[in-house]
Amino acid sequence: MKHFEIREKQDKINQTDYWDCRILDLQILYFGDEVHLYIESYNENKVDLEECWKVSFISCVELDYETDAQSRKNFKVKDFAKNQLYTCQEILLQYYDDSFLKTTIVLEGLVMLNIISRDVIVAKIKQSEHDFFWKSTF
Repeated sequence: MKHFEIREKQDKINQTDYWDCRILDLQILYFGDEVHLYIESYNENKVDLEECWKVSFISCVELDYETDAQSRKNFKVKDFAKNQLYTCQEILLQYYDDSFLKTTIVLEGLVMLNIISRDVIVAKIKQSEHDFFWKSTF
């Protein structure tokens, strides 16, 4: 992927103002071909309860991630309430080769992902259209 395309995609991600926002979910689909990251959205400095950001990594060649399972002890992520979700610290896109880009994602709590994909798509979506795992913890 060309450097200017990566910069444009990085700008779109940065426009989500993701820093310190909660990650509502991370989904790895189709045997790792797609990865979807759902990021809390803000509207006029207040949490947007209606919409959120969806950052999709398409045609993934490689997916590598580390979690905080060793330091979390016996507490399971699936039991998290919304106020316990990880927050996003960094999303960095880098050149990989002429067809792919590398993304590094750092979440608070020592969770790190490295994704090599053909494309990254950023969209604002309705939260009501998704059944986030933490909704059942209310």
